[in-house]
Amino acid sequence: MRFLVIEDDEAVAELLRQMIEDLEHEVVGTAGTAQEAFHLIETALPDALLVDVDLGRGGSGLDVAVHAYIGHGIRSLFVSGNIDGWLRRGMQSIRPYGFLAKPFPPEELAETVSRLA
Repeated sequence: MRFLVIEDDEAVAELLRQMIEDLEHEVVGTAGTAQEAFHLIETALPDALLVDVDLGRGGSGLDVAVHAYIGHGIRSLFVSGNIDGWLRRGMQSIRPYGFLAKPFPPEELAETVSRLA
């Protein structure tokens, strides 16, 4: 699968990129802001998104995930420290692949991604 990583912390984005590539999937890009993510969704056409919910001053990962699903049918795997019941219920309409609460062990990401393909 081809993933777009949406994460405002550059070190975390790089770690996620490496983890996805270690699982033998492709990362088509990383975006630290919603605007960057919107652009990469249109140009790189990923199969799935790895989305941080809160992009700080860079916008909302939730807005990106909704846009990707409505506009392109691209589903998201939320990777965030801000996962709660409200988020899970609120995002069900865009059929997310799942929710991983940071920090998480690499095995948890591997298990979740293995179910996507």
